[in-house]
Amino acid sequence: MIRGGAQRLTALFVVIILFSPLGVASGAPQSSGSPFSIALAILPQKLPADGNVYPAVLVSLVDSIGQPTIAFNDTTVLLTSSSDGVGRVQSSVMIASGRAFTAANFTTTSAPGTTTLTATAAGLRTASATVTTVIAVGYPTHLSIIALPDTVPARGAGRLEIELQDDLGLPAKAISDTTVSLFSSNTKVLNVTQSTVLITSGEFVQLADYTTGLVPGSASVTASASGFASGVTTLPGVTVLGLAPLALKLYAQPDKMVQCVLPATSCTGRLVIALTDLTGNPARAQRDITVQIRSANNTVITAPPSVVIKAGNISVVSSYTALATAASSGQAVVAVSSPGLKSDFSTINTYKPVGLPTQLTLFVGPNPLPADHRSYSSVEVSLLNSAGLPTVSQSGDTGVTITSSIVGVGNFSGITLTVPSGSNFQATSFTSTFVVGSTTLTATGQNLQPIQGQLSTFGSLPSKVVLKAITPTLPADGSTHPALVVLLEDSSNTPAITPTSIHVNISSSQRGVVRVASVTIGAGQTFSIVNVDTGTVAGTTSVTALVSTLTTGLTVSTVSLQTVVPAPSSLAAFALTKIVLPTAKEHPVFGVQLQDSLGNPARARVTTNVTVTSSNTTVISKSFTISLKGGQDYVISRLSILAAGATQLTVSSEGLAAAVIPITVIAYPLQATLSASPPTIFTNQTSTVIANVVLAGKGFPGAKIGWLVHSGSLSSPNSTTDRNGQATVTFSPKAPGVGSVTAIISGGAFGIRNYTTAIVVLSTSSTSKSFTTSLTQLLFSFPYNLVLGGGIVAIIVVAILRIRGRHAGEEIATDEAGIE
Repeated sequence: MIRGGAQRLTALFVVIILFSPLGVASGAPQSSGSPFSIALAILPQKLPADGNVYPAVLVSLVDSIGQPTIAFNDTTVLLTSSSDGVGRVQSSVMIASGRAFTAANFTTTSAPGTTTLTATAAGLRTASATVTTVIAVGYPTHLSIIALPDTVPARGAGRLEIELQDDLGLPAKAISDTTVSLFSSNTKVLNVTQSTVLITSGEFVQLADYTTGLVPGSASVTASASGFASGVTTLPGVTVLGLAPLALKLYAQPDKMVQCVLPATSCTGRLVIALTDLTGNPARAQRDITVQIRSANNTVITAPPSVVIKAGNISVVSSYTALATAASSGQAVVAVSSPGLKSDFSTINTYKPVGLPTQLTLFVGPNPLPADHRSYSSVEVSLLNSAGLPTVSQSGDTGVTITSSIVGVGNFSGITLTVPSGSNFQATSFTSTFVVGSTTLTATGQNLQPIQGQLSTFGSLPSKVVLKAITPTLPADGSTHPALVVLLEDSSNTPAITPTSIHVNISSSQRGVVRVASVTIGAGQTFSIVNVDTGTVAGTTSVTALVSTLTTGLTVSTVSLQTVVPAPSSLAAFALTKIVLPTAKEHPVFGVQLQDSLGNPARARVTTNVTVTSSNTTVISKSFTISLKGGQDYVISRLSILAAGATQLTVSSEGLAAAVIPITVIAYPLQATLSASPPTIFTNQTSTVIANVVLAGKGFPGAKIGWLVHSGSLSSPNSTTDRNGQATVTFSPKAPGVGSVTAIISGGAFGIRNYTTAIVVLSTSSTSKSFTTSLTQLLFSFPYNLVLGGGIVAIIVVAILRIRGRHAGEEIATDEAGIE
């Protein structure tokens, strides 16, 4: 009768399997299809064209309905790029058995563009994806240098603007204090006044000064700093205007001179030797020039054999001596010459001093003079007698008043000069202004006939204003930047010096984009740098400069300025939108990229911490932080997923626009069961325990199996599943009760999963009562299996009630059993 009761008990007994892999959220989708096609994803879609290697190509598998799935065996995928000039992709990758994806490296070049990647594998549909490479922005990598102005006269001056730029040529603020060295390619043409400048952290521009030499020509300036690509002024660089001197001009002052005979105590005159171009305008010596002086008659006039015109000067003053002659007068021709220059000569007549001074004569040379606000010893006043011949005062010094009719053109430092007694003449200096024009010089004295002469100044006349953008693109950061230069030019488009201050009205068409104030170009200047105030909104504006005080009347110049939001300005997140539920050994790829306002990659200026938060803590429980170092535009991280389901990841960082990305996690297509056959045995019997592993509906071979037993022993265990996905072990009980066998299944990518099945062991001679008591105590001795025990107890109670009706007083003894 016991056997009959046992059979009924066996018929009613239910075996419960415990399953403990990664969880599956309620209602989560399940992937169970076989691999049908390759899938390619580029994370992120735009990569920097900088020649670096990026693990940006994700290769995965999908089933016939497009759901992600896993590889049933090791799958080799071949990859090609349609344009190696844009980038090269890793030639092949392998998706390991049980894995859902793998990553391939993509190597960019310095040439931005687009290429198509193609992935092929045996037995799978081919896939392709497009990779776009662009120039990354935001991080300072280059130096730019601009000359203001880039065309200047000899012995002029200007400014240099040194700017930090990113790879796209946009302004990029310094990450730390940056020392920039400056070099001139030709110091005879141009010199920098300081060899280094400092661009402080947070700034992107600095100004320096330069001066030009005496040599016309061109010179470039190079800016260099450690870690930056050097910058060179745009060719031809700075152009220094000025014609080389081509001729000599000799002024004998005076050309009528008293001989060395009393009452004359001085008989030495002046030889003013000037340099001119072919049109007779003054020209500066580009180097020291030695001039030979020769007198045609040394018995009348003697002079030094040579004199040197110093570099930078337009003239030199030498001397001559009028010797006494037997006759009352003498004459000599004095010539000046130098290699490469047109020679000149002057005739000097000498006379014995006779009579009192009754009139004045005026000598001016060089004439014209440069309109450069410099002083030149170019004016001389001489005494003449009533016959117009040179003479001297015998009664004392002679005072002479000398004036300029237009002091705006030039003037004397003092209006009086003195001709010493016994001398024939006196020289004085004339100081020009920046005004180009002519003035009348007048010399007067007591009891002396006055004299007048003309003196002119030479230079360019401003006829128009030109507005240029130093940096046409500016950061929209609400700061002040030196972005414009206002230039004065003459009718031939060469720089022109303003003789007086000129007010330039400047206006912006979009004050919300750029605000700019009017400026003044100071007297003697050719340009002025203009600061602008940018807003915080990107845009384009037209800036107009207007001048109404030039000789040509109203002149207008317009230029466009653009502002961009400083990069980086936003965040972008990248991941596969559908992911097969991974295990502890396989974490899906998650990428974060810094971008500019146009969605292009932008490099971090400093270390940037990004916080990632999940909307569904069942799928991803904790927020985590990703750091991008200075110079990086994106970084790859990994997701720790707890269960299948849907979530939104929000990526945020202070000062950057946040990004949100939805992710759906699909349950892993693996199923496993563990069963005992038979599930109920007597103490003298054995039971075969079968582990069955199924992947996407097919038996999964090669899964490793570890076995644990409680209240019994095992024999003939299989350590791996066979080709049908099965593995077995034989259970032998120790005593009546409930025994258990646990299978620890590990199958590559899906990790480790534990399954347990219980086996009821009956005694061949025990009563129903003792069996019930022992079994109840056994089940309640394992709190962690309370649910399992409760279910078994409920079933056994029903069975016992039926057995007691037939076999009163019978007991069934059991041994303690459990799950390990």
